[in-house]
Amino acid sequence: MTMSKRLMISLVLALVGIAVFSAAAFAAGTIEFQALGTAAPPASLGGFPLTQVADPGFEEDEPVEILPTFAGDIVFTTTGESSVAAYFVPDGGWNSWSHGYEGLVFMVYGDSVTLTLPENIKAFVVYVEPNSGVHDISVQANDGMIYTEEISADAGAAGFGFYATGDLTIETITITAPEQSEGFAFGEIGLYQEDEPPTPSDTVDVEINIEKIVRGNPAVMPEFNFVMAGYDDEGGDYAAGTERWASITGPGKLSFILENLGVGEYVYLIGEVNFDNPAGWVFDDEIWFVIVEVYENGTYDVGYISMTDLEILVDNLTDVDELTAASLENHTGAIFVNSYTGSSVPPTGDHTAILSWVTLLSMAIPLTGLVASYRRKEHRTR
Repeated sequence: MTMSKRLMISLVLALVGIAVFSAAAFAAGTIEFQALGTAAPPASLGGFPLTQVADPGFEEDEPVEILPTFAGDIVFTTTGESSVAAYFVPDGGWNSWSHGYEGLVFMVYGDSVTLTLPENIKAFVVYVEPNSGVHDISVQANDGMIYTEEISADAGAAGFGFYATGDLTIETITITAPEQSEGFAFGEIGLYQEDEPPTPSDTVDVEINIEKIVRGNPAVMPEFNFVMAGYDDEGGDYAAGTERWASITGPGKLSFILENLGVGEYVYLIGEVNFDNPAGWVFDDEIWFVIVEVYENGTYDVGYISMTDLEILVDNLTDVDELTAASLENHTGAIFVNSYTGSSVPPTGDHTAILSWVTLLSMAIPLTGLVASYRRKEHRTR
């Protein structure tokens, strides 16, 4: 019996060599840009609600190196003999802006200023206007990307918006204008500061769920058996020692518990094994593909997809790296449906179960085209 189990696992997990997409490196994130034009600042950016920085009480033409905010200090840095001073629209030294704004702005006597932001800033907005003429003004965040907008000194203050995804935050903003602009002003700063995340646990426990559905009215319910195992990337086979077995009598739900999973992606297959081949039953020969992704912040995703649906999904993917736990629609569990027909089924023992895996292998042949384009990525086996 042990040999039959091992052979069945090997046949099931042979599919992995065709269709398993192992772990993508945890994405640190990106800093995204949005040109805001001359319209009023948005209430949110990138899904982050913005809070406008209030005037802390500066006087007109007061030199400014530090701007206190609700999130912490913003530090202004210039080069050479350049400096920054507080002015006010429309009657406090700066008489032009846009979208009817009145209030505090900061005049830069020079061609560049760098704003060093408080910690954990996920979204940032600033408006800029040259002192004279129409000029290209550039704004750069700490990712090094430079964004340039043509801005007029005649009521043309234009907004630059940035928001960070993943683990990234916005740390610095550098604004640069040509010398011909004779300086520039910036203002209407808006921020979103993310709360300091709690220190995550080094590992998590993950529950892999199975639902058994029974159709028909049998007098006696048999025991339904399931196997789950991981994939050995180096050996090209199932990873010895990773197989797990579970059983349930009749319909219901059961789970595999994966303990102490660290950050990374884990790949498993689940199949039902028909050992006893009871008469009158039609067993579900579907195989389920399961991706578990554990993130650095201590959260995780579990995605389930049947091999039948996986074949369809893969045909529509432009990049196999798109297949992640989060991208799958089913986060509930693998579903197996068995039907009791009441008819007599000739007993063939374990061979029927083995042959069902062989049949599934032949059904998976259309997935082999992925092998050439699939770049093996690191994933973990547990």
